[in-house]
Amino acid sequence: MDLMPGGMKALNLKKTLLTYSSFISAVRPMYESVMTLAATDEKEPVCIMTIMASTWGKTREICTRNQAILKSAIEGWGVCGTTTTFGDPRRAWVNTILAASGGSGPVPLYPPLSHAISLFPLNRAGSVWRGKGNLMLHTEDGSAFEVGLASSQQNKHTELAPGDPGLGKSVLINTLSEIQISSAQKNLPFIAYIDKGYSAQGLVQLIRDSLPQERKDEAVGIILSNDPDYTRNLFDVMYGAKKPITPEKNFMSSVLCALCVDTGTGQPCNPGDTRQIINQLIELAFKEYGENNPRLYRASTEELVDSALQDSGLYEKHDAAWWARSTWFEVRDMLHNAGYIMAAQRAHYQAMPQLPEVSSMLGHTSLRDVFGTVQRDGSNELLLDYIRRALEQGHNDYPMISGYTRFMINPETRVI
Repeated sequence: MDLMPGGMKALNLKKTLLTYSSFISAVRPMYESVMTLAATDEKEPVCIMTIMASTWGKTREICTRNQAILKSAIEGWGVCGTTTTFGDPRRAWVNTILAASGGSGPVPLYPPLSHAISLFPLNRAGSVWRGKGNLMLHTEDGSAFEVGLASSQQNKHTELAPGDPGLGKSVLINTLSEIQISSAQKNLPFIAYIDKGYSAQGLVQLIRDSLPQERKDEAVGIILSNDPDYTRNLFDVMYGAKKPITPEKNFMSSVLCALCVDTGTGQPCNPGDTRQIINQLIELAFKEYGENNPRLYRASTEELVDSALQDSGLYEKHDAAWWARSTWFEVRDMLHNAGYIMAAQRAHYQAMPQLPEVSSMLGHTSLRDVFGTVQRDGSNELLLDYIRRALEQGHNDYPMISGYTRFMINPETRVI
């Protein structure tokens, strides 16, 4: 990179020619640019600058790769074009050597002095935290780089850590989480792991062991399995509601359609019809169990609910006949108003439809009237029968989504 004085002196001839041809529309932008530089030169010198870069490699392939990286880096400065074509490549190479050539190989640039200096490699990128960071990383060339996680100077921080096994990805991610936790004030930050292995389990256990007994539930590590003990009902809706909101309904529809996928095509059979049937099926299920025929409360079904009703005195407020016809929704609302939120949540779970009950509603008149004669593509099997068979198979294969919710995370949990 060469920087020389006398930018406007070198442009005098061009300025004169452009003055007489400025009426030409194609030339007018060039004329305005030169006149802007002339006005700038009265306050700040306009310089001549040339930039030439070179790279090398042990083999032709390495050199070509390095050349592409260098070209991309230079063009990344902004509105900047580069060329790798020269009439005399030896001259181009000599021009990159200090004091080896009196001529200039590349195209001259005419920036103001301040603009030219800002392009010079006189400094390097530095940390914006300036001694207030909480983690020390390093750049690609090994220089220390201070980082402040969960800082007010950032709206979001994303860290991608790809690599082969054994390179330290898990160590880095656990370090980032540990730094955030150690920098917290009164409460732990919200951290969620989805880990194929056991890398996060050690950190979660370390946090849990460091907490007092009354705060142990703030950090929980769970190894999920397709087991009834970890059942999470697919048809659970927002606490306090009787039917799903749009995102919940879309999720249910997507899962049920996935259960109906034809393994030969990777798509549900009759995709359009299947999605219509599934959407109507979800609406029918929540109308049946939420409005027309809500599930009745039965004692001994949920021990936590029974205990809360006894402890709160709610059970004595009504006679046996009332309890015989009371619904889980009514029990939920009573417990919520009394402040027994955990028990109310359990009652809410009991009121929701389940996968076997939803699949049994495929025989509903409203579905049979519209889709009763529709057959699978390329088969004589009725589409409703196929969907019923697919959902029943899903019930058998995935017990963790086809029963009442048993797996519930403590609302106080912050690291999981």
